[in-house]
Amino acid sequence: MIPVRTWLAGAALSAIALGFAACGDEPKTESDRVKQAAKDYASGIADGDVDEACEHVAGDLTETCQKDAARLATNLEDAKIFKDNTEELLEGKQARIRGNLACVPASSQSFDFQKVGDEWRLIALGRSLEDPKDCLVGLEPPT
Repeated sequence: MIPVRTWLAGAALSAIALGFAACGDEPKTESDRVKQAAKDYASGIADGDVDEACEHVAGDLTETCQKDAARLATNLEDAKIFKDNTEELLEGKQARIRGNLACVPASSQSFDFQKVGDEWRLIALGRSLEDPKDCLVGLEPPT
């Protein structure tokens, strides 16, 4: 028989480990939360779930999302490449945040975001940057 104290200690450690495991996928910083919108969009496309992808966009992208995401999702192999490329472009990058707008520079282009309620949403993919060192230059709210 296992002593009660030993069993309780083991149960407590297991609960802590499960808690950390459950928290592992949650974005930890505001920058991570911004980037998560683009990752969720790309994941929806890679899964062939256009509706899921479009839940993570706002502004002008909302109008064309169903058509654009469906076109990308028709070939799931290409959609997976799109997802992998998106994650690779965002890896190690920090979002620049100004009020309810944010951007993540990717070479000479930018992923742009807007905060809608408590959620960050993608508003532009591949905006050409006026200043590659500062993606906030030229970042405007959607019309």
